[in-house]
Formats: sequence, structure tokens, C-alpha cells
Amino acid sequence: MGRQIRLILMQLGIVIILFSAMFVLNATKSEEQITKVVFRNSPPTDVRSVHIQNEYGNLYVDFMDGGYVLGEVPIDVVDMERFVDMMTDAAAVYAVTEIKRPQSLDVYGLNNKAAVIDVIYIDGEEMTLTIGNYEPISKGYYCSISDFDGVYLIGEERVNGFKQPEKYFISNYITPLMPAQSQSSLGHVKMMTLEGGTLEEKVTLSPVVAENEQSMLDASSFGSASHLIEINGMNHRVDERYASLVFDSVLGLKAEDIIDYNLSEEAMAIFGFDRPDMEVVFDYKRTPDEESVRYEIKILEKSGIFYASCNKRGVIYQISPPYFYGVTLEQFPVRWFFSPLLFDLEALEIQRADERYVFELSGTTNDDLAVTCNGESFDLDRFRRFYKLITSAAHDNTMDEQIELPGLSLMNITYRYRDVNKPDDELNLYAAESRRIYAEVNGLTEFTIKELFYTRVSQALDILFTEEVFEIEW
Repeated sequence: MGRQIRLILMQLGIVIILFSAMFVLNATKSEEQITKVVFRNSPPTDVRSVHIQNEYGNLYVDFMDGGYVLGEVPIDVVDMERFVDMMTDAAAVYAVTEIKRPQSLDVYGLNNKAAVIDVIYIDGEEMTLTIGNYEPISKGYYCSISDFDGVYLIGEERVNGFKQPEKYFISNYITPLMPAQSQSSLGHVKMMTLEGGTLEEKVTLSPVVAENEQSMLDASSFGSASHLIEINGMNHRVDERYASLVFDSVLGLKAEDIIDYNLSEEAMAIFGFDRPDMEVVFDYKRTPDEESVRYEIKILEKSGIFYASCNKRGVIYQISPPYFYGVTLEQFPVRWFFSPLLFDLEALEIQRADERYVFELSGTTNDDLAVTCNGESFDLDRFRRFYKLITSAAHDNTMDEQIELPGLSLMNITYRYRDVNKPDDELNLYAAESRRIYAEVNGLTEFTIKELFYTRVSQALDILFTEEVFEIEW
């Protein structure tokens, strides 16, 4: 299809709405006005070509091989709504008023020719529309039409597209908008990588999808997750609230201005896009049944002004600093270490000094779910409360380099899964300073946790086999 705009993209079922109106013109006493004059009334697909001459130069639209070519505008950046509006105005041409016995054409600006539009239709008919001065009372433009005598007034909205520069027909939306019926961008943005900006290293967010069994296994450590982030070789659940803010800022990314377009890769590189300040790549899926579309955005900052390019379109956009430009690694993973669903667990094991507690679970529904502790039946409601405490284990928003751990662990918490392909998840707690505990998560120690978590779990274990209520807030 090349750079052609296929007819099917011209919007099915275009309805041409013709407004009837009568305006009182403050021209001269010798002028007499009559009602609307229709010169042609056809759909936009009846237009073969349009040649527009205005203060910005020449714009050509041609019908070729079943599609339209719009000047030098690349096909994938055309603002279809504006383009269709302009083509509709070229196909359905009418005036709201005719000026009878007009004065000299100079009075109406028709010799100055603010714009001249030459239209050729599929049936071979031709029409030239000349646009003159603006008439502020009726909010229209004085015009003349080839093969028709007289001066006419055409509504401002039907002339607007003919008075614009070519870049007017380039969409200001750099990336697609989130579908109107959607409540969250989490379901539309799939894989994403971010590099540059305020990030010290590249960040990759991977979607959790049923087609990828490994992602489903990894996500089962957290009960549910839309995306995972890998840090130092270990997957963490992405904080969906933060991810939503980032995804929202990527979708519907809008330009404040079109700086240049139809540029070669060399010209884009000369501008600076061969060394961008930030690169964001993401897969977008409009509906679950559609294929993903990849977008590669490059951000460049010059003297406090931000520019963007996308998918090697050869377009330079000027933008406001986007939210995603300021992302930080620490905000992506959730604070909670593990929170698997009870139905995914085979056992929860806790080791404290020389004490060992093994909670084994059975059943596949709420009706038959049961738990034992060290082989003895255990109250399910009491276990749920205890489990809520265990899965509240969360870091205190600090991430450090790998820490050399001191001596033996204070406590070990192990999650064993029913799925034989799912490795155990293990949390080991070690003594630290300043009322903190080192948290070793699946062999990596990057986080600290408040000492009170360890205290609350120890207190619960001390009275586990009694009916006393233990505290779960820490």
C-alpha cells in the first residue's frame, strides 16, 4: 500500500451533514442575498485529486492504485479525521449565501486569492474554488466557484482545511490513545523497556500472559500480577499503580508541534536522534484478539525543550516533558516479597532457631480447603490470619547492593507449590542495625525490612496453638 491512504481508511459510512442557514450580510445596499447554493453533493471517495494553493505553498492529494497520496505526509502519521473532513469539503461544495450583483472582486479579496482549490472528480468533472476575505458577522469566507457567476459565502468550518499547511494533516498523537471503553492501560501495554532519562540502567517490564507458561509460574509467587520486572536476575511483581501512571503517559503521547517531517535517517541523526536521552519501546494491544503493535519512542532534550521521534517515521515532534521521563527503578517493584494464593500452595514452612512449623494445605475450593500444622489439624480461620501476617512481609523502600550476611538467619519462611514446575520461594531474615532486618529473597539480599515484622511473627508463633489473638499489624 506504500504511502497511500486506502479507501477503506476513509471511514465507512461518512455522513455528509448539510446545514441550512440564512445569514444577514453587512455588505452594501446594492447586494441582495438568497438562500444556500449547492454546487456539488457527493461523498469524499468521488474525489480523484485535490490541488491546494495557499500562503503555505502547494498541497497535492492524488488517487493512485486504489488509494490516496497526501503530499509528502507519511501514511502512518496522517490525521485521518482532518483528512476526511477536507476531502468531504472538496466533495460536497455549497454556499450558505450568494451575493447578488456583487461589487468588484477586490472588495471580497478574491483577486488576492487567500487559497485556490482545484478539484478533479472520478466522473471527470472539475471545479476550482477561490477563497477570499473573511466575513466576521456570518463567520464565513467570500468565495468564487468556476463556471458559476457571482460571489458566495461559504461557512468557515468548510474552508478551514484548505487554508492549512501540509503538516496540519499530520496527527499530533505520537502513540495510540487508550480505547475509550477501557478502564486501565495495564491490559493494553504489554512488554516495555525503558532506558535513559533518570534511569541508571535499562528496565524491562514483561507481561504476565496465559500463552507464556513461565510468566504464569513466575507470577504465582504473587497471587496475581499484570507485569513482572527482573532485577539482578530475580523477578518481582510490578506495582500496578505506578505502572498505570507510566503506561498512561506513554499512550496518547501528544505533540505540541510538528517541527519537521519526511526526514531521512541521516537527517534525524543530525538532529540528535542517533543519541537520544531516553528510549522507550513497548508493545500495544488494542483488543485481546488483535496482534500487538510495537512502538519505539526516542526522547531528546535540547535547552530545556523536549523532542520525540517514533518508529522511524521521519517526523520530529515537540512535546512537554512526559511523566515516563522521570521514572525510577525503585518505584516499579511492589514492596511485598511474596503473596501466593492459598490454592497454589502445597505447604508453608517456617523455621525459627530449632523450631520448625510446617503448614500443609489440601483442597481445591473454599468448601474443602483444609490445613494442618506439623501433621495436626489446624483451624483454617486462624491460619488465614497468620498467613495474612506472613504475606505482609515488605521491604522499607530501600534497595542496596548485595549485602554480606551476618551469621545464621533469625527466621526462614519457605513457600512450596503444588505445581511441580514451580520452584520454592524462600525468605530468610538476618539481624541488622537501626531496628532493621536484612531480607534475603531467593538468595539475594538487596532489601531491609522493619524489625517489627520479625517480632510480630515470633509473637504469633509463641501463641500459635492457643486461642489468643495475635497482632498482625506492624
